[in-house]
Amino acid sequence: MSKAGRKQVLYLGTDPENYRHIAGLVHCPLIQTVPLEIPQHLWDDFPDYSHILFTSKNAVAIFLQALKEKSYTLESKQLVAIGKSTAAKLEQEGYTPHLIASQESQEGVIELLRLQDLRDAYIFYPRSSLARKKLEEYLMERGIRHQICDLYETIFQKPEVLPDLNHFREIIFTSPSTVRSFLAAFGSIPQEKKLTCIGAITEAELKKVQG
Repeated sequence: MSKAGRKQVLYLGTDPENYRHIAGLVHCPLIQTVPLEIPQHLWDDFPDYSHILFTSKNAVAIFLQALKEKSYTLESKQLVAIGKSTAAKLEQEGYTPHLIASQESQEGVIELLRLQDLRDAYIFYPRSSLARKKLEEYLMERGIRHQICDLYETIFQKPEVLPDLNHFREIIFTSPSTVRSFLAAFGSIPQEKKLTCIGAITEAELKKVQG
């Protein structure tokens, strides 16, 4: 607990940067992102891509790291961000997103794309291997030329020492993976805590496991 004896806040995601302002925040990542190799044929088409869809901060970080090993740049690409956090990550890396979805979900990106003239577009969409298929299905149904790349996988990461939940007043779940990983680590979801979910999809996963 904090020096004042107040209970703390447990953050389960990989990047707590946007939550550092919370008093008593404790970072306990229960997930780990593992980069996957980008197939060469997707790199071969890179000069022709008109848009790149970024649907998480992890996708930004991992893809830009892979890009450093190539001779390509993002200067001629339309960069699409799923929301403010992903847009902020792009800006932190020196890139200005051209389009930002107001709703931080695949549905929000779809609504944003509906407003664009994409008849001549060629979209590159690097994503988590666990990503929902909603955005992929939309691109196919609309007949938009695109390439999809499973950029990374998210795996369960159990700490050597689990935190004592009695010390915490609130638990922050950042993705469905953190919900499932919490169950794997602790066995059940505590009902007496404040449970905060980042995004509607994470909230739906939490409700599902709560029954």
